[in-house]
Amino acid sequence: MAEKVIIGNCELWHGDCREILPALRDADCAITDPPYNIGAAEWDNELPLWALPLIAGALKDGGACYWFGMAPHVWRVGLDGALDFHRELIWDHSTGYPAAKNYRNGTETVLFMGRGAPCYFDVDAIREEYAPRKERPQGRPDRQNPLGKSPGNVLRYPRPAPRHADETLHPHAKPVAMLERFVLASVPPGGMVVDPFMGSASVAVACAKHGRRYVGMERERQWFDVACARIERDTAQAGLLPANQ
Repeated sequence: MAEKVIIGNCELWHGDCREILPALRDADCAITDPPYNIGAAEWDNELPLWALPLIAGALKDGGACYWFGMAPHVWRVGLDGALDFHRELIWDHSTGYPAAKNYRNGTETVLFMGRGAPCYFDVDAIREEYAPRKERPQGRPDRQNPLGKSPGNVLRYPRPAPRHADETLHPHAKPVAMLERFVLASVPPGGMVVDPFMGSASVAVACAKHGRRYVGMERERQWFDVACARIERDTAQAGLLPANQ
């Protein structure tokens, strides 16, 4: 039997997402960091393609999905067909183990997919600064959007580490600032995000910061407990909960 904990706008489940996802409907977006199937941890021994139709069933028509992975396995996710492929996003974290006879891998992949064409995408919320050019230091103001340029598919964020505020004990936590971009772009105010592979709840932190609802699932008790403590601490610090709730 799955265990549910509610903290603010976050609904956290300890259990297998295969038990919980079928009961969900009309989510605006799924943002999730599943096993990569590269043996990076004890639990990283499968590519959960079985989750894709469950995510599709939980999304509303036009809902979005952001799925983290790494080549070559992640290509199977994009070609699966349960969700429509929109764009390949590249997370450039500029770190990685050196390789004696290969290129050092400093990137990971985020597949932007969905249940049909996106029904919501707030491009203005994630616009980027225009880069100055030597030949035109001031750019072309007459052709520039005052809010910034259209966001590209290369995401440059460092890995969470002890020097970063969003560090957790999880070995593969993702930077909250990058997750915030996905939330702002694909989830309307008050909308709902589902996360079948919650880990230490970095997605939940991003949702809580911007007033979006969150439903996360984690089968490992260690990370479920970390997630609950983290969300309670962060929401209390943000003034969203009484400190003792």
